[in-house]
Amino acid sequence: QLLAPYGIPMPKTILLNHATTTEFLVERLGLPVVVKILSGSKGKGVALISSEKELDNLLHMWMAGGAQEELIAQEFIAESKGRDLRVRVIDHRPVVCMQRKSRDAEGFKSNFSAGGSVEAYPLDDAIRALSEKVIDALGLCVGGIDLLFSETHGHVVCEANSVPGFQGIESCCDINVPMALLQCVARKVIAEKKASHA
Repeated sequence: QLLAPYGIPMPKTILLNHATTTEFLVERLGLPVVVKILSGSKGKGVALISSEKELDNLLHMWMAGGAQEELIAQEFIAESKGRDLRVRVIDHRPVVCMQRKSRDAEGFKSNFSAGGSVEAYPLDDAIRALSEKVIDALGLCVGGIDLLFSETHGHVVCEANSVPGFQGIESCCDINVPMALLQCVARKVIAEKKASHA
């Protein structure tokens, strides 16, 4: 919702409520469809639903449980199955990028914490420009921006996370994330002290 007004390319995404039906989701997002909880992390709470029956069962179970956890359904970008990019943001700037791949050919989750592999990926002009749009739209000082490969747009924004893990990116990119974060905090403290004495 925050990114949409900026024209940032994203998979079509719907926040579910009690009135959401299987037919509604299939008509707008197609199948397969990605369903995930808003509070999920490390690949947990995310499922790729392949059929209307699976989706119907999931919605009935969710509603029977009181729909306590918010769910979103997202268009599946087939060309990015099992792989994505994560851009690490520090001090309002994209600093490094890595590619994540699923641990097996059939998997669709690429999370390092779920056994996926990671490798450094060029932070080219297109990825940098897209990341900077997200940073500006969200006022993101520190975080991670996950991008999917898209035949139509090159890349689309899957999500932005203000508290991403850093073990994966440190293992393949030349960056010490805790040190970079401390340096970012130190620069802000120094700038604030200077401003207060001006």
